[in-house]
This record gives sequence, structure tokens and C-alpha cells, in this order.
Amino acid sequence: MKIKKKFVKNINGLNYFYLESGKINEIKSNVILFLHGFPELSYSYRYLLKNFSYEGYYCIAPDQRGYGKTSFTYPVKTNATDYSIFNLTKDIFHLLVKLKIRNINLVGHDFGSYVASYFCLFYPKLVKSLVLMSMPFG
Repeated sequence: MKIKKKFVKNINGLNYFYLESGKINEIKSNVILFLHGFPELSYSYRYLLKNFSYEGYYCIAPDQRGYGKTSFTYPVKTNATDYSIFNLTKDIFHLLVKLKIRNINLVGHDFGSYVASYFCLFYPKLVKSLVLMSMPFG
């Protein structure tokens, strides 16, 4: 399977970059969302995207807020609150809304585990399963 590079405009004030691989099924139940850690990017998941898409999953790996090709929609002076866990999880939620996805298997690595854990707390009905790598959630 090929990995495609895509952008979604205006996600919580951002132009959101993500990689995708595989085909989504009719009921959109085969989605795996990968969240990277620091100092990684969506590119870190390139091998997993390919491997899981061969197994029939539709895989997404975004560059999270402040990383890679994801950028603000307009020039802005940022402050620390722009990068709060509330904004980071809201970014993922709005990405899924724009992609019309309502059910995910969520994988987080390092700092991505932190975001994935809070995403499960804020949006539990959207998450089928959770994998946390290299960072326990307290």
C-alpha cells in the first residue's frame, strides 16, 4: 500500500498535515490513528502504516500541533496555552470530525501517549482500543 500525504484546512486554527495508508471500510470501523512523540513526526510511523494497511486497516498519522508540516492558518504569536492538552486533544477530535471518522483504534508513543490518554478521557465513545508506548499514564 502507498502512503499518501494530505492536509486538512482549518482544524482548530491549524492546517493539519497527516499521512494515510489503506482503505477505509463502509462503516469506518477499521481506523488506526497513530500519535507521535517528541521529537518525532508522522513519518516515524511509515512502516506501521504500510504493515497495518496490508492487514486491512485504514491508518492515519498526523503531525501534531507544533510539529512538522502542521501550521497555524495565519501568522500568530503563540503562547504556552496554545499547546495545552485541551487544544492538542481538540485538534485530534476536529481532524476526525473533518474526516467523518467516529471510531478509532488509538496508538500513542512518548508524548503522543499523553495526548492519546487524554483523548480517551475526553472522547471515550470514539475509542475502540488504546495502545500506549514508552509513557505510562498516571
